[in-house]
Formats: sequence, C-alpha cells, structure tokens
Amino acid sequence: GLDLNGAIIAASETGDAANALWTFVPDMFDARQYHVLLALNNGRALVIGGQKVQGHQYVDIPRCELFDPVAGTWSHTGSMLVARDGHLGIVLSNGEVLVTGGVDGAVVVTDTKTGKEKFRGYHDDQVKDIAFTPAGNWFVTVSNDRKIRVWDINNGRQILVMSTSN
Repeated sequence: GLDLNGAIIAASETGDAANALWTFVPDMFDARQYHVLLALNNGRALVIGGQKVQGHQYVDIPRCELFDPVAGTWSHTGSMLVARDGHLGIVLSNGEVLVTGGVDGAVVVTDTKTGKEKFRGYHDDQVKDIAFTPAGNWFVTVSNDRKIRVWDINNGRQILVMSTSN
C-alpha cells in the first residue's frame, strides 16, 4: 500500500471487526503496492506479487509472503515465475492458488502447499476477469485481447477459445 505521502509501504495490521480494534503486526519483507492478498484455507494469508520502488523505477515483484495470524509473523514462500502487478488471484477448492493477469496476460495455477507452479497459459493482453464452474474443475478468463478462454484445472490445459468482435 501507500502512506499519506504516496510512498510504498510494508506495514500491516490485523483487525477485530466486532470491537473495531486494529493492531499493527510486523512489516512484510517487501514494501509493495498492486499486490493480491488471499485468505488461505489453513487460516493464513498469502500476499502475491505487486510492485515496489527500486532506485528510481517501479519494479514488479515475483516473491510471495505468508502471514501466520497465530504467530503474528511473515515468512517467505514460493515466487511466481513471472513478476506481476495488477493481477488477479483466487484460492481454488483444492487449496491451490490461481494467479492470472498483470501486463503479461499469463494464467498460472500454483500449488499453495509446495509453492510450485502447476501450469501456465497465456492471453495476448491483460486478463481482466476470471470465473469458475460450480465444480471448480474448469475456469474461464476474459482478456483485453477480446478472447474468452476455458481452462481445465486438473489437466492443466486450455480447452476452448472464443473470440469476440469489436
């Protein structure tokens, strides 16, 4: 996120909604913006990618971090193969994480237990949305490339491409 002066920060807080009480927790390892934050099935939180300032330039971050709310600590976990910001992420019904989008148009499924990438596909432009079938075994992505792609999670492949007109 950003502070009041527009600087990218690593600060984190946990909140108690019932009592409207917020508490600072240790900072993330990387100050970042435009990242994804997901609640995992095991109660931990996963921060994926984003953007940081390096020198005088903005740089996309491939690294991911896990927050353990019981211990109140951050730890490093796997990195994406492609650094990205402005992406989408979702926890799948089997506990794996799907990350898609960002400027490279990649569609990636990652195993949250191992941090390893399971499969990767691409659109020709930024992915703008994602939706899952009720069974969770297929998902659909929509991109600025004016294509709708259907993906099979279990087989790690694209199964259908539909193009839209202007």
